[in-house]
Amino acid sequence: MSPSRETQPVLIVVAAVILRDGRVLLGRREAGSHLEHHWEFPGGKVEPGEDPPTALARELAEELGVSAHIGSPFAFNYHEYPTRRILLLTYLATIETEPRPLACAALGWFDRAEVAALPMPPADGPILAVLLPLLAPGDPLPVAGPPAAQSMVSRQQ
Repeated sequence: MSPSRETQPVLIVVAAVILRDGRVLLGRREAGSHLEHHWEFPGGKVEPGEDPPTALARELAEELGVSAHIGSPFAFNYHEYPTRRILLLTYLATIETEPRPLACAALGWFDRAEVAALPMPPADGPILAVLLPLLAPGDPLPVAGPPAAQSMVSRQQ
């Protein structure tokens, strides 16, 4: 028997808003994962005893193979999925080396129009409302078209 929503613990999740030339870095979730194939901000769960910026730096090293400077808080959102409750804390972050998709299916740098066309987790909605005005406008994509191929890197299998 699963716990009721009221007794489910709230997972603290951290994510990075990494900007470059009017684009934001996003990773695509792998097949078989919760919200598979959705694009998301890189990050993950805060482990017991970790503070959020330390957890985010750890997650970026694990997921992207980068050392990151974690800056100021960007935005936050509380969201209830059918099977979990999360508090999403996003921080501005910078990286000095090129990220690699170590724990996601692909990575990409996306402008406003591209981000608006991507499937993203519902918890990211309020974060996107703050972020989108900060991104370069870009050209609207065709409804069935993929994101700009030149801005994506897939993980080598």
